[in-house]
Amino acid sequence: MLQKPWVSFCMSTYKRPEFLRKQIEGILQQTFTDFEIVISDNDPEGSGRDALSSFSDNRIRYEVNKENLGMVKSFNHSLAKAKGEYIVMITDDDPVYPDMLQTLHGLYKEYPGFGVYQGGCEILCYTTLSAKVMRAKVGINSCLSSDMDLNEVKLYSADEFPHVFFSGKLGSLLLWSVAIVRRDILLKNGGMPDYGTEFFTDHAYNVVNCSSQGVVYINRALGHQAIHGGNFGFTNLKNIDKYKKIPQSFANWVEDRMKNRNDWPELKSAMHVFIGRSLVEFSLFIRKSLTDERTSLTEFSKAVNETFSLPYLKKWKWKYILMSKFPAFFQFMLQVKQKIAP
Repeated sequence: MLQKPWVSFCMSTYKRPEFLRKQIEGILQQTFTDFEIVISDNDPEGSGRDALSSFSDNRIRYEVNKENLGMVKSFNHSLAKAKGEYIVMITDDDPVYPDMLQTLHGLYKEYPGFGVYQGGCEILCYTTLSAKVMRAKVGINSCLSSDMDLNEVKLYSADEFPHVFFSGKLGSLLLWSVAIVRRDILLKNGGMPDYGTEFFTDHAYNVVNCSSQGVVYINRALGHQAIHGGNFGFTNLKNIDKYKKIPQSFANWVEDRMKNRNDWPELKSAMHVFIGRSLVEFSLFIRKSLTDERTSLTEFSKAVNETFSLPYLKKWKWKYILMSKFPAFFQFMLQVKQKIAP
């Protein structure tokens, strides 16, 4: 057993042994080998145990939770067991590419002193339904930043990163499984955000940790998010209470960790814009999913009205209405705005 590996892959799994087996196979193909894999099985019956029986690698540590802790607490349980200097939070179904750690270790050596080293990612849609809902194509879709060249590296200080993040200039998705975060930073910030809903925890995780001691970002895909229909976001869409908690819970968790910054008043306004923009996109995603499943939108529409009732979100409600009910008109207005913009 490695006494102190450079990286710990911290994983939570629940009754998906085939996903787990394939994920472990993929991680073990890393060309940089100084790592461990810490698995927290949220199934008290240990359904993941058989999936691991074919591996004899002593870098794998597996523990069965006595009860289902829920996704976030299970992730944080694996974090508590980790020994690495850096941490990768990773699901059991989002593969990382074999050169991920090698690439990030190279950045670490070239640009020492940062708290996070991160790459870009892709989305892999397995089905026509998942592609429609994601407004993507079946197969691989890039989520890289269009404001950077391929393989371009940018260094963001702790001061500038949250401004860049809230502006949306780093692409449509920052995936935590293609980032290494210094363990002490992650522990100080409370690990994976635990604020009553799993939605938007990836955004909170990224902005707070990358704003602690800066981030080195390379605009190259180091892994992908697999959209297969069994993802957490798909299987929990009908949990209206968790949807309604998003704006206030996200904002409170981030503010609690960033409110002592001198630029917090400016950042808070930028965060509100980010929440509005992201909530519109997520709400459209839910609406599309429920419509395709031929599920009534009544309860969800009530939740939208309640959620967007916060003062800073009221103007975003109209954007949601236009995009959901009059998409052609919205696109027309967007094109007009782009033409007349200076």
